[in-house]
Amino acid sequence: MKQRVTNLVLTVLVFVVISSLIVYKTRQSLHRDGPYRVKRVIDGDTIILTSGEKVRYAGIDAPEMDEPFYKEARERNKTLVEGREVSLRICTEQPRDRHGRVLAWVYVDGVSVNEVLLREGLARVFTLPPCGLKNIKEYRRLEGLAREKSLGIWSEVETIHPHEARQYRDRIVSVRGRVVDVYDSGRAIFLNFGEDHRRDFTGVILAKGRRRFRESGIDPMDYKGRIVTVTGRINIYRGRPEIVIDDPSQISISEQEGG
Repeated sequence: MKQRVTNLVLTVLVFVVISSLIVYKTRQSLHRDGPYRVKRVIDGDTIILTSGEKVRYAGIDAPEMDEPFYKEARERNKTLVEGREVSLRICTEQPRDRHGRVLAWVYVDGVSVNEVLLREGLARVFTLPPCGLKNIKEYRRLEGLAREKSLGIWSEVETIHPHEARQYRDRIVSVRGRVVDVYDSGRAIFLNFGEDHRRDFTGVILAKGRRRFRESGIDPMDYKGRIVTVTGRINIYRGRPEIVIDDPSQISISEQEGG
């Protein structure tokens, strides 16, 4: 038992030391907030500085190469930052991601590039903790505005009524309606949009999504009785149309509670 405790303490110490070294290395290579000059834009959420450092925008996720609006997001990012001086606010809790890229919020002339891309519908909220939980309230608000205006990536997502969900199998849509009931089975949380939970459209939050909701400080039980919009791919499971909700950014509460 004593040996196990000793091993656990050593493991924790090693983790702390490694984390501290990563933070130190990042601070050494990137002195404070900048300014830094952007050498090249890789895509809608990643850039390379003239120092050679790759920077990944924290809290947002732009389309990948095989996704709609990839080119638009990349070109907009180029217009905003390529060849220009930027300031960085590095995520101190996790300065680098698993690919070694610096995680940061990027600013040009005092304007948040992360927020511009969200506001224009060229990126979505990315709540991967710990960095993804910073600014989350404002980021969700900006994404919601872009979604309501059908900008960028949201322009190709059709909004449907829960009763229509079955007709959109295997398609990515936004389902807007009132959550009749919320049920926690222990293994999953079910947001039921109809009285018949076996046949009516349901939003399903599995273990991965449950963890992210908890980390974001959101209780899915609070959606009961609210008009919400759930975005994702329609699956048919045991005869019931559903969307698996892996991230809180997939669901938003309607600004208008009527109708």
